[in-house]
Amino acid sequence: MIVRDSAGRPTGLVQETAQALIQQLILPYSINQIEAALERTTRHYACEGITSFTEAGVGGGWIGQSPVEIG
Repeated sequence: MIVRDSAGRPTGLVQETAQALIQQLILPYSINQIEAALERTTRHYACEGITSFTEAGVGGGWIGQSPVEIG
């Protein structure tokens, strides 16, 4: 479902399998995009005092965003 406001405009919220519509437009991410995202995230987490984390979906197909993530 693509959530819309009272005027029928998309709000930016997509639910359940509607995410696949967007993923088809943006995937797969390049290695450079993945590295940049990991760098931004790691820096943000460190600022919040988080010292370790994992991403359980890498390469899983439903959370992982690119086959290059496994490499």
